[in-house]
Amino acid sequence: MQLVFRSFRGFGWFGLAGLPVVAFLLYCLVGGYDLRYALFALIERFWGMEVIYRVVISQLLFGAYWPSLTGILVSPVTLLWLLIVMFLLPRRWAWWQWALICVWMLTNAPLVFYLARWLWQYVPASRALMTTFGRIPMHTSEAPSLVLLQHIVLCVVLWIMLTTRRPHIPRIARIAPLTLFTLGVLVGSLQYWLNLTRIQATLKTPVEIWVMIGILWHTTCATLGIWAAIAVRHAARTSRHCAHCGYDIHGLSAPTCPECGNTISTDKVVAPPATTTTAAQSGTSSPT
Repeated sequence: MQLVFRSFRGFGWFGLAGLPVVAFLLYCLVGGYDLRYALFALIERFWGMEVIYRVVISQLLFGAYWPSLTGILVSPVTLLWLLIVMFLLPRRWAWWQWALICVWMLTNAPLVFYLARWLWQYVPASRALMTTFGRIPMHTSEAPSLVLLQHIVLCVVLWIMLTTRRPHIPRIARIAPLTLFTLGVLVGSLQYWLNLTRIQATLKTPVEIWVMIGILWHTTCATLGIWAAIAVRHAARTSRHCAHCGYDIHGLSAPTCPECGNTISTDKVVAPPATTTTAAQSGTSSPT
């Protein structure tokens, strides 16, 4: 006998498994438990203090994740608004799609950092194109070409999310990815210009400027992405096509799409006409 798991208040297997993690993080936030110190102590116990300073602090925190908060680099901050966009879009996402987006956003910053260092060491021809300075990259903002490349990938992914299987695409859904791409090129060019050695020698850029650039950039991304997702969701409600696959569901009498099996809202389902049985069809004669 096959056991069928029923969702509990909208939570499936993965949601229920993640609730203890969320509860523990809330406990650390409210109860004052220093989770960072516990992680550092665990790393120091197994790998030593040198790994904490050379890898965790120098390369991951200040080399990869800190620059991701001050520019267009895809980072865990990007994950926050992109998950909201996926939740608002009127289609079903497989578990591996959620997992793929999460893994990409959480690991993109260190991947760009280590890829830049690897290219610098083993591909000398890429040094002039990849970095701003004439030395090995110390943080991700020193690899502008790689940062712009992953920004292009983000815009393409957002375009696919907003426009795939959409018979009627709102204008904002087309404009949002192109706008983010244009703004990303402008912000990336500004960072490249500010990172030049001759500019830094004459124009001292305080860290507050970098933080403000990151806040404005991530706020703009979140606003455009969520706005486009809400517009797509509203268009799907008023359309006669399936929100998941785009199949024409006009005139269906069952609340299920025959193409993909997606559940259709009841206001789009046409009630079957009432059938009347005549005397001739029933085989009985009417009394005279």
